[in-house]
Amino acid sequence: NHKKTTLSNKYIYVFCPTCNTQEIQEDQKITLYNVTLRQPPAYSNYQLYLLKENVWATTHCKQNAISIETCNTLSFKQSIKNIIFSSLENLSSNLFAPLFFGKKEKSIEGITIQHQSVYWGIAHHMARSGAHLAILFSLIMLLLHYTQMWYVTRYIICILLLLGYASISQSSISFVRALIMILLHIMCK
Repeated sequence: NHKKTTLSNKYIYVFCPTCNTQEIQEDQKITLYNVTLRQPPAYSNYQLYLLKENVWATTHCKQNAISIETCNTLSFKQSIKNIIFSSLENLSSNLFAPLFFGKKEKSIEGITIQHQSVYWGIAHHMARSGAHLAILFSLIMLLLHYTQMWYVTRYIICILLLLGYASISQSSISFVRALIMILLHIMCK
């Protein structure tokens, strides 16, 4: 946008030539040059679908209109994930990512696990929600109970662990709601 950074909570779909596709990591900066954003025809089924998916516009770009910059330093979040995933096998990491980080992998194994969870009727267990955080809170408090620490110290440790977990995982509405409710519960105690 004329060398200005624009922040938005809407999605923009970019359709690129296949010769330019590559896997984009979380901390990479993508710059698009000479791109015209288009909205779909008014009152079409496609526009209703895009509105439901929170997509504001679509665009088609040419091969020389994309620049992807990789930063050399990893973020704290990405370095923690790399440490965890390097110690897991491929199948385990594809199961671990949606359960504990809320991130669905776009690999063949990840999609297979998602389809199998739908087939077996356990897809709601694969979606990380506030229930996961409530179980984690209960387990932390149970383990800290046996340490015979002073209760204020237990709650401070629990707050730090929950905020650390929230900082390395992707947020969702139910996850943030559960985190706020747990923090309110701790503060009221």
